[in-house]
Amino acid sequence: MPSLFLVALELALGQASWTPTTMTLNGVTLPMRGGKIDMPHPTKDLFRSFSLSALLDGKTEGALKGAIVVIGYDGRNMHTFPTPIGAVKAHRLFFYELELAYAAFSKRN
Repeated sequence: MPSLFLVALELALGQASWTPTTMTLNGVTLPMRGGKIDMPHPTKDLFRSFSLSALLDGKTEGALKGAIVVIGYDGRNMHTFPTPIGAVKAHRLFFYELELAYAAFSKRN
């Protein structure tokens, strides 16, 4: 069963193939460990975020122009994962990992 992560990468870069220890996409092969791409976590939290109410109220005017927008729950009850920058909520971590993987798979060997 494909994951949302894999589907997002494949929509952007084409179909992936993998072995138990590697994943190949767009001519780039990366190592895998424990079923996940072996990639570093971010070292800084650089993503801007806005509340849905701010977006709907027009308080983000111009801030999203030319940006990729990901909508996800980021409230206090969202579970977190430990990273080098501290505890990161699940949807933010998903976006970080997707951005890092996209950047890595966009570079051909």
